[in-house]
Amino acid sequence: MFVRIRTILLIATLLLSGPLSAAILVVNTFNSDAGDTNIMLAGCDSNPGLPGDQCTLRAAIMQANATATLDQIVLPVSTEIVLNNAGLGDLGDLDITEDVVIGVLAIPNDVTTLPRIRATFADRIFDVSNNAQVTFQGMIIEDGDAGAGNGGAIRAAIGSIVDIDRVRFVDNRAQSGGAIHNAGLMSIEGSDFTLNRCVEGGSAVMNTGVLTFSTSSIRNIRDDPSLGQADAIRTADNSTLNVLNSTIDGSRPLIGGTDTGGITAITPASLRVRNSTLTDFSDYALFVSVSPGDDVVIANNILDDSDLFDCQISLFGGATVDQARVGWNQISSSNCGASLSTATSVTHRSWEHSKLPKHRARSPISIRPRSPRPALMRAPRNRHRSNRR
Repeated sequence: MFVRIRTILLIATLLLSGPLSAAILVVNTFNSDAGDTNIMLAGCDSNPGLPGDQCTLRAAIMQANATATLDQIVLPVSTEIVLNNAGLGDLGDLDITEDVVIGVLAIPNDVTTLPRIRATFADRIFDVSNNAQVTFQGMIIEDGDAGAGNGGAIRAAIGSIVDIDRVRFVDNRAQSGGAIHNAGLMSIEGSDFTLNRCVEGGSAVMNTGVLTFSTSSIRNIRDDPSLGQADAIRTADNSTLNVLNSTIDGSRPLIGGTDTGGITAITPASLRVRNSTLTDFSDYALFVSVSPGDDVVIANNILDDSDLFDCQISLFGGATVDQARVGWNQISSSNCGASLSTATSVTHRSWEHSKLPKHRARSPISIRPRSPRPALMRAPRNRHRSNRR
Protein backbone atom coordinates (compact mmCIF):
# COMPACT_ATOMS: atom_id res chain seq x y z
CA MET A 1 0.00 0.00 0.00
CA PHE A 2 1.25 3.42 -0.89
CA VAL A 3 2.40 5.06 2.31
CA ARG A 4 2.26 8.82 2.36
CA ILE A 5 2.88 10.78 5.50
CA ARG A 6 1.03 14.08 5.62
CA THR A 7 1.43 16.78 8.21
CA ILE A 8 -0.68 19.92 8.72
CA LEU A 9 1.08 23.00 10.08
CA LEU A 10 -1.22 25.98 10.76
CA ILE A 11 1.20 28.85 11.20
CA ALA A 12 -1.52 31.37 12.00
CA THR A 13 -2.70 29.11 14.82
CA LEU A 14 0.82 28.89 16.18
CA LEU A 15 1.16 32.66 16.20
CA LEU A 16 -2.17 33.32 17.92
CA SER A 17 -2.35 30.42 20.35
CA GLY A 18 -1.69 30.44 24.10
CA PRO A 19 1.45 29.95 26.18
CA LEU A 20 1.26 26.16 26.21
CA SER A 21 0.94 25.91 22.43
CA ALA A 22 3.64 25.09 19.91
CA ALA A 23 6.51 27.50 19.36
CA ILE A 24 8.10 28.90 16.21
CA LEU A 25 11.87 28.98 16.67
CA VAL A 26 13.80 30.96 14.06
CA VAL A 27 17.47 30.03 13.76
CA ASN A 28 19.50 33.27 13.59
CA THR A 29 22.98 32.20 14.71
CA PHE A 30 25.06 30.28 12.17
CA ASN A 31 28.67 30.66 13.33
CA SER A 32 28.09 28.73 16.55
CA ASP A 33 26.99 25.19 17.39
CA ALA A 34 26.27 25.90 21.06
CA GLY A 35 23.26 24.45 22.82
CA ASP A 36 20.47 26.22 24.69
CA THR A 37 21.57 27.48 28.11
CA ASN A 38 18.25 26.80 29.89
CA ILE A 39 15.60 24.65 28.19
CA MET A 40 13.10 25.40 30.97
CA LEU A 41 12.88 29.00 29.78
CA ALA A 42 10.83 29.89 26.72
CA GLY A 43 12.71 31.10 23.67
CA CYS A 44 15.93 29.85 22.16
CA ASP A 45 19.20 31.32 23.41
CA SER A 46 22.66 29.82 23.26
CA ASN A 47 24.41 32.90 24.69
CA PRO A 48 22.46 34.92 27.31
CA GLY A 49 25.40 37.30 27.61
CA LEU A 50 24.41 38.93 24.34
CA PRO A 51 21.24 40.98 23.84
CA GLY A 52 18.33 39.11 22.25
CA ASP A 53 18.10 35.40 21.55
CA GLN A 54 21.10 33.74 19.92
CA CYS A 55 19.24 30.79 18.41
CA THR A 56 21.41 28.04 16.92
CA LEU A 57 19.93 24.95 15.28
CA ARG A 58 21.15 22.85 18.21
CA ALA A 59 19.53 25.19 20.74
CA ALA A 60 16.27 25.18 18.77
CA ILE A 61 16.14 21.38 18.74
CA MET A 62 16.85 21.26 22.48
CA GLN A 63 13.92 23.64 23.03
CA ALA A 64 11.66 21.55 20.79
CA ASN A 65 12.63 18.42 22.72
CA ALA A 66 11.64 20.09 25.99
CA THR A 67 7.89 20.05 25.24
CA ALA A 68 5.40 17.64 23.72
CA THR A 69 3.91 20.29 21.44
CA LEU A 70 4.71 20.27 17.75
CA ASP A 71 7.22 23.10 17.36
CA GLN A 72 8.50 24.59 14.13
CA ILE A 73 12.17 25.40 13.54
CA VAL A 74 12.61 27.90 10.71
CA LEU A 75 15.83 27.89 8.68
CA PRO A 76 16.42 31.08 6.65
CA VAL A 77 17.37 30.67 2.99
CA SER A 78 20.92 31.34 1.77
CA THR A 79 22.47 30.26 5.07
CA GLU A 80 24.97 27.60 6.08
CA ILE A 81 24.80 25.94 9.48
CA VAL A 82 28.04 24.22 10.47
CA LEU A 83 27.89 21.55 13.17
CA ASN A 84 31.23 21.23 14.94
CA ASN A 85 30.28 20.43 18.55
CA ALA A 86 31.44 16.82 18.82
CA GLY A 87 30.47 14.60 21.73
CA LEU A 88 27.57 12.77 23.37
CA GLY A 89 24.16 13.83 24.65
CA ASP A 90 23.46 17.41 23.58
CA LEU A 91 26.73 17.39 21.63
CA GLY A 92 27.53 15.60 18.37
CA ASP A 93 24.54 14.55 16.29
CA LEU A 94 21.26 16.41 16.73
CA ASP A 95 18.98 14.16 18.78
CA ILE A 96 15.26 14.68 18.10
CA THR A 97 12.94 13.20 20.73
CA GLU A 98 9.69 15.16 20.22
CA ASP A 99 7.55 16.21 17.26
CA VAL A 100 9.00 19.04 15.19
CA VAL A 101 9.00 20.58 11.70
CA ILE A 102 12.42 21.76 10.49
CA GLY A 103 13.00 23.78 7.33
CA VAL A 104 12.14 26.81 5.28
CA LEU A 105 8.76 28.49 5.37
CA ALA A 106 8.53 28.31 1.56
CA ILE A 107 10.74 26.63 -1.03
CA PRO A 108 12.64 29.35 -2.98
CA ASN A 109 12.55 29.50 -6.77
CA ASP A 110 16.34 29.17 -6.76
CA VAL A 111 16.96 25.89 -4.93
CA THR A 112 20.69 26.68 -4.67
CA THR A 113 19.66 29.10 -1.90
CA LEU A 114 18.24 26.31 0.26
CA PRO A 115 19.74 26.39 3.77
CA ARG A 116 22.69 24.04 4.08
CA ILE A 117 23.42 21.96 7.19
CA ARG A 118 26.98 20.63 7.18
CA ALA A 119 28.81 18.51 9.72
CA THR A 120 32.52 18.85 10.40
CA PHE A 121 32.70 16.12 13.06
CA ALA A 122 32.64 12.33 12.57
CA ASP A 123 29.00 11.76 13.46
CA ARG A 124 25.61 11.58 11.78
CA ILE A 125 23.61 14.81 11.60
CA PHE A 126 20.08 13.93 12.82
CA ASP A 127 19.05 11.07 15.11
CA VAL A 128 15.25 10.68 15.34
CA SER A 129 14.04 8.77 18.41
CA ASN A 130 11.14 6.36 18.55
CA ASN A 131 7.67 7.95 18.80
CA ALA A 132 8.91 11.27 17.36
CA GLN A 133 7.11 12.68 14.31
CA VAL A 134 9.46 14.87 12.28
CA THR A 135 9.24 16.78 9.00
CA PHE A 136 12.38 17.90 7.16
CA GLN A 137 11.41 20.45 4.51
CA GLY A 138 13.58 22.34 2.04
CA MET A 139 17.26 22.04 2.98
CA ILE A 140 20.61 20.54 2.02
CA ILE A 141 22.13 17.99 4.42
CA GLU A 142 25.82 17.46 3.79
CA ASP A 143 28.93 15.66 5.10
CA GLY A 144 27.33 13.55 7.81
CA ASP A 145 29.56 10.62 8.81
CA ALA A 146 28.22 7.91 11.10
CA GLY A 147 31.48 5.96 10.94
CA ALA A 148 30.70 2.36 11.90
CA GLY A 149 27.09 3.36 12.65
CA ASN A 150 24.05 3.66 10.39
CA GLY A 151 22.52 6.66 8.66
CA GLY A 152 25.08 9.37 7.87
CA ALA A 153 22.53 12.19 7.56
CA ILE A 154 19.42 10.81 9.29
CA ARG A 155 18.80 7.76 11.44
CA ALA A 156 15.11 7.12 12.18
CA ALA A 157 14.35 4.67 14.98
CA ILE A 158 11.58 2.09 15.22
CA GLY A 159 8.32 3.87 16.03
CA SER A 160 9.34 7.18 14.45
CA ILE A 161 7.39 8.91 11.66
CA VAL A 162 9.53 10.98 9.30
CA ASP A 163 8.47 13.05 6.30
CA ILE A 164 11.28 14.28 4.02
CA ASP A 165 10.11 16.88 1.52
CA ARG A 166 12.43 18.43 -1.10
CA VAL A 167 15.73 17.79 0.67
CA ARG A 168 19.13 17.28 -0.95
CA PHE A 169 21.53 14.78 0.60
CA VAL A 170 25.15 15.33 -0.42
CA ASP A 171 28.31 13.38 0.46
CA ASN A 172 27.08 11.59 3.57
CA ARG A 173 28.63 8.33 4.78
CA ALA A 174 27.83 5.41 7.08
CA GLN A 175 28.42 1.71 7.51
CA SER A 176 24.86 1.11 6.30
CA GLY A 177 22.52 3.70 4.82
CA GLY A 178 24.99 6.32 3.63
CA ALA A 179 22.44 9.13 3.84
CA ILE A 180 19.45 7.55 5.64
CA HIS A 181 18.80 4.53 7.81
CA ASN A 182 15.07 4.05 8.37
CA ALA A 183 13.54 1.66 10.89
CA GLY A 184 10.26 3.55 11.26
CA LEU A 185 7.61 4.94 8.91
CA MET A 186 9.16 7.28 6.36
CA SER A 187 8.16 9.19 3.23
CA ILE A 188 10.74 10.77 0.92
CA GLU A 189 9.33 13.05 -1.77
CA GLY A 190 10.84 15.44 -4.30
CA SER A 191 14.35 14.87 -2.94
CA ASP A 192 17.79 14.23 -4.40
CA PHE A 193 20.73 12.07 -3.26
CA THR A 194 24.22 12.52 -4.66
CA LEU A 195 27.70 11.25 -3.71
CA ASN A 196 26.48 9.39 -0.64
CA ARG A 197 28.32 6.19 0.24
CA CYS A 198 28.32 3.21 2.57
CA VAL A 199 30.06 -0.08 3.26
CA GLU A 200 27.39 -2.71 3.86
CA GLY A 201 24.36 -1.59 1.85
CA GLY A 202 22.18 1.32 0.79
CA SER A 203 24.49 4.12 -0.33
CA ALA A 204 21.45 6.42 -0.26
CA VAL A 205 18.94 4.58 1.95
CA MET A 206 18.89 1.46 4.10
CA ASN A 207 15.33 0.50 5.07
CA THR A 208 14.24 -1.95 7.74
CA GLY A 209 10.83 -0.34 8.31
CA VAL A 210 8.22 1.14 5.95
CA LEU A 211 9.48 3.53 3.27
CA THR A 212 7.89 5.35 0.34
CA PHE A 213 10.42 6.91 -2.06
CA SER A 214 8.60 9.03 -4.65
CA THR A 215 9.44 11.63 -7.33
CA SER A 216 13.05 11.57 -6.16
CA SER A 217 16.47 10.79 -7.61
CA ILE A 218 19.73 9.08 -6.65
CA ARG A 219 22.92 9.96 -8.54
CA ASN A 220 26.70 9.54 -8.27
CA ILE A 221 26.58 6.41 -6.13
CA ARG A 222 29.78 5.79 -4.15
CA ASP A 223 29.40 2.37 -2.55
CA ASP A 224 32.28 0.71 -0.77
CA PRO A 225 30.82 -2.80 -0.86
CA SER A 226 33.33 -4.68 1.24
CA LEU A 227 30.38 -6.68 2.59
CA GLY A 228 27.58 -7.80 0.28
CA GLN A 229 26.42 -6.08 -2.88
CA ALA A 230 26.65 -2.48 -4.00
CA ASP A 231 23.26 -0.77 -4.11
CA ALA A 232 21.56 2.62 -3.87
CA ILE A 233 18.56 1.42 -1.83
CA ARG A 234 18.52 -1.73 0.26
CA THR A 235 15.42 -2.98 2.02
CA ALA A 236 15.63 -5.75 4.59
CA ASP A 237 13.68 -8.86 5.50
CA ASN A 238 10.01 -8.19 6.37
CA SER A 239 10.27 -4.49 5.43
CA THR A 240 8.03 -2.48 3.09
CA LEU A 241 9.40 -0.41 0.21
CA ASN A 242 7.55 1.63 -2.42
CA VAL A 243 9.63 3.30 -5.17
CA LEU A 244 7.39 5.46 -7.34
CA ASN A 245 8.06 7.88 -10.23
CA SER A 246 11.76 8.09 -9.38
CA THR A 247 15.16 7.78 -11.02
CA ILE A 248 18.25 5.90 -9.85
CA ASP A 249 21.23 6.59 -12.10
CA GLY A 250 24.08 4.12 -11.74
CA SER A 251 26.56 6.10 -13.82
CA ARG A 252 29.72 6.29 -11.77
CA PRO A 253 31.11 9.71 -10.84
CA LEU A 254 34.39 10.70 -12.48
CA ILE A 255 36.06 10.90 -9.07
CA GLY A 256 35.52 8.28 -6.38
CA GLY A 257 33.47 5.96 -8.56
CA THR A 258 32.93 2.38 -7.39
CA ASP A 259 30.73 -0.56 -8.28
CA THR A 260 27.10 0.48 -8.42
CA GLY A 261 23.77 -1.27 -8.02
CA GLY A 262 20.17 -0.12 -7.89
CA ILE A 263 17.68 -1.71 -5.49
CA THR A 264 18.32 -4.78 -3.35
CA ALA A 265 15.27 -6.26 -1.64
CA ILE A 266 15.91 -9.18 0.70
CA THR A 267 12.62 -11.04 1.30
CA PRO A 268 10.59 -7.87 1.86
CA ALA A 269 7.04 -8.20 3.16
CA SER A 270 5.99 -5.82 0.37
CA LEU A 271 7.86 -4.27 -2.56
CA ARG A 272 6.44 -1.93 -5.20
CA VAL A 273 8.58 -0.39 -7.94
CA ARG A 274 6.47 1.55 -10.42
CA ASN A 275 6.99 4.19 -13.13
CA SER A 276 10.69 4.52 -12.35
CA THR A 277 14.00 4.46 -14.22
CA LEU A 278 16.97 2.38 -13.02
CA THR A 279 19.85 2.43 -15.51
CA ASP A 280 23.61 2.25 -16.14
CA PHE A 281 24.81 0.19 -13.17
CA SER A 282 28.08 -1.70 -13.10
CA ASP A 283 26.33 -4.56 -11.29
CA TYR A 284 22.52 -4.73 -11.44
CA ALA A 285 19.44 -2.51 -11.46
CA LEU A 286 17.14 -4.68 -9.34
CA PHE A 287 17.82 -7.74 -7.20
CA VAL A 288 14.91 -9.27 -5.29
CA SER A 289 14.70 -12.41 -3.19
CA VAL A 290 11.20 -13.66 -2.43
CA SER A 291 10.06 -16.02 0.32
CA PRO A 292 6.56 -17.40 1.01
CA GLY A 293 4.18 -14.62 2.05
CA ASP A 294 6.10 -11.80 0.36
CA ASP A 295 4.31 -9.57 -2.17
CA VAL A 296 6.33 -8.01 -5.02
CA VAL A 297 5.13 -5.89 -7.96
CA ILE A 298 7.60 -4.46 -10.52
CA ALA A 299 5.64 -2.60 -13.19
CA ASN A 300 5.98 0.11 -15.83
CA ASN A 301 9.69 0.80 -15.30
CA ILE A 302 12.84 1.18 -17.35
CA LEU A 303 15.48 -1.30 -16.13
CA ASP A 304 18.29 -1.05 -18.62
CA ASP A 305 22.00 -0.93 -19.48
CA SER A 306 23.37 -2.69 -16.39
CA ASP A 307 26.60 -4.64 -16.88
CA LEU A 308 25.72 -7.69 -14.77
CA PHE A 309 21.94 -7.94 -15.13
CA ASP A 310 18.98 -5.58 -15.20
CA CYS A 311 16.87 -7.58 -12.80
CA GLN A 312 16.99 -10.86 -10.93
CA ILE A 313 14.10 -12.42 -9.03
CA SER A 314 15.14 -15.24 -6.69
CA LEU A 315 12.36 -17.48 -5.34
CA PHE A 316 13.01 -19.94 -2.55
CA GLY A 317 11.45 -21.83 0.33
CA GLY A 318 8.23 -22.53 -1.55
CA ALA A 319 7.72 -19.03 -2.97
CA THR A 320 6.01 -18.91 -6.37
CA VAL A 321 6.19 -16.52 -9.28
CA ASP A 322 2.68 -15.35 -8.41
CA GLN A 323 4.29 -13.50 -5.51
CA ALA A 324 6.65 -11.64 -7.87
CA ARG A 325 4.58 -9.93 -10.54
CA VAL A 326 6.87 -8.28 -13.08
CA GLY A 327 5.35 -6.75 -16.19
CA TRP A 328 5.28 -3.88 -18.68
CA ASN A 329 8.89 -2.94 -18.05
CA GLN A 330 11.52 -1.91 -20.59
CA ILE A 331 14.38 -4.33 -20.01
CA SER A 332 17.46 -5.20 -22.03
CA SER A 333 16.83 -8.37 -24.01
CA SER A 334 17.54 -11.57 -22.03
CA ASN A 335 18.93 -9.57 -19.14
CA CYS A 336 16.35 -10.44 -16.50
CA GLY A 337 15.43 -13.79 -15.04
CA ALA A 338 14.20 -15.88 -12.14
CA SER A 339 16.15 -18.39 -10.12
CA LEU A 340 14.27 -21.05 -8.17
CA SER A 341 15.39 -23.05 -5.16
CA THR A 342 14.85 -26.81 -5.16
CA ALA A 343 12.01 -26.35 -2.66
CA THR A 344 10.12 -23.97 -4.93
CA SER A 345 7.07 -25.20 -6.80
CA VAL A 346 6.12 -23.03 -9.77
CA THR A 347 2.42 -23.39 -10.56
CA HIS A 348 1.83 -20.36 -12.76
CA ARG A 349 4.19 -18.02 -14.56
CA SER A 350 2.51 -14.63 -14.19
CA TRP A 351 5.45 -12.32 -14.69
CA GLU A 352 6.69 -11.11 -18.04
CA HIS A 353 9.18 -8.81 -19.70
CA SER A 354 7.91 -6.51 -22.39
CA LYS A 355 9.15 -3.50 -24.28
CA LEU A 356 7.16 -0.35 -23.66
CA PRO A 357 5.87 1.06 -26.96
CA LYS A 358 5.12 4.55 -25.71
CA HIS A 359 5.68 4.96 -22.00
CA ARG A 360 8.89 6.22 -20.49
CA ALA A 361 9.44 6.60 -16.79
CA ARG A 362 10.09 10.08 -15.52
CA SER A 363 13.45 11.69 -16.03
CA PRO A 364 15.54 12.64 -12.97
CA ILE A 365 13.58 15.01 -10.79
CA SER A 366 14.50 18.43 -9.61
CA ILE A 367 13.28 20.10 -6.48
CA ARG A 368 10.33 22.20 -7.52
CA PRO A 369 8.94 25.15 -5.57
CA ARG A 370 5.53 24.76 -4.04
CA SER A 371 3.74 25.88 -0.91
CA PRO A 372 5.10 24.46 2.34
CA ARG A 373 3.53 21.33 3.74
CA PRO A 374 2.07 21.96 7.18
CA ALA A 375 2.39 19.58 10.10
CA LEU A 376 -0.16 17.90 12.34
CA MET A 377 -0.34 19.32 15.84
CA ARG A 378 -1.01 17.26 18.92
CA ALA A 379 -2.52 18.49 22.16
CA PRO A 380 0.36 19.60 24.41
CA ARG A 381 1.15 17.99 27.70
CA ASN A 382 0.64 20.26 30.71
CA ARG A 383 4.14 21.50 31.23
CA HIS A 384 4.90 24.83 32.91
CA ARG A 385 7.75 26.93 31.62
CA SER A 386 8.58 30.48 32.59
CA ASN A 387 9.30 33.18 30.02
CA ARG A 388 12.95 33.87 29.32
CA ARG A 389 13.96 37.30 30.50
